[in-house]
Amino acid sequence: MADPFHLKIPTIKEIFVGDIARSGNWIVACVKSGVAWPVKVTNVKFRNRVLYLIPPTANPGERAYNTFPSVALALNPGERMEAGQILISQFLSSLAWVTSSPIRVDEWTGGNLPRPMGGFNDVPFVTRDFYHPYLPNPSDRDSRLALAFYREGLGLNHAAYQCLSFFKVLNLFLRTGTQQEAWINANFAHVTEQRAKQRASFLVSTHGDVGRYLYGSNRCAVAHAGGSPTADPEDPEDMRRLRDDLPLVRALAEYAIEHQFGIKSSTTVYREHLYELEGFRAIFGAERVDAIKASGSISEADWPALPRLSVRLALHEPYAPLGPIDI
Repeated sequence: MADPFHLKIPTIKEIFVGDIARSGNWIVACVKSGVAWPVKVTNVKFRNRVLYLIPPTANPGERAYNTFPSVALALNPGERMEAGQILISQFLSSLAWVTSSPIRVDEWTGGNLPRPMGGFNDVPFVTRDFYHPYLPNPSDRDSRLALAFYREGLGLNHAAYQCLSFFKVLNLFLRTGTQQEAWINANFAHVTEQRAKQRASFLVSTHGDVGRYLYGSNRCAVAHAGGSPTADPEDPEDMRRLRDDLPLVRALAEYAIEHQFGIKSSTTVYREHLYELEGFRAIFGAERVDAIKASGSISEADWPALPRLSVRLALHEPYAPLGPIDI
């Protein structure tokens, strides 16, 4: 990857070429992102739609201004703006999940061209290429909500409300406090993040019942007021306690997303190494893949027509000795 400190931030004039220069009905999310944004307009397919990642731009001159990194979608005829906002938001939640990084939409814009908003004052976090081949696309509402709450929690700048967002992930499948306490006690030993493990050990030694402590002194103390306990936003002790709890609460939400909702983490995906076979899955089709899994092979007559193949590193040109291969 190129040295990010030597990547040139483009101007608006330089990026408005090709598809995004075509007049249409566009919706644009202007984001602040913990994920590095590409310095060139990049197409990403998500849910059978093409999204355009638009880099931040720097526009010098008498009226110098910078624009936000953005995600743009060309709406279909008759498609409502809200539908585009939902699609982009769900893409961002999937991206936040696989990168474990905050992505917050600061403003929505739109019009006949995908014009990003000016006024971006942060130091641009950019990369030469955007490469995230794994972007989960859950179909059921609760799984999508789990990713939405996770992104919400990552993007907040207040530990108390971050904890509450992560607790909402648990609330999707555990409706009562008793159920949440029991689930936490049954699963906190599975978390692997070091700060989360340390906090869990501390709570075991000081409170014994980790689930009851987190549900009462964390979740309920933030969500409710007037009773006991209530998290006082002006009390340094309360805020310190919630900041100390946060790694564990976040780790529990992550464990729930993967093991209750079945949305693999990027760590699991890379550990399994199955992503290298995704291209072959598409070529062979679901029925042939199931037949190979069941019997170990299929007859030569059942093989699909294979394209010319080459072996290369992602985002690099083919390496001549390794392809293309005629089969």
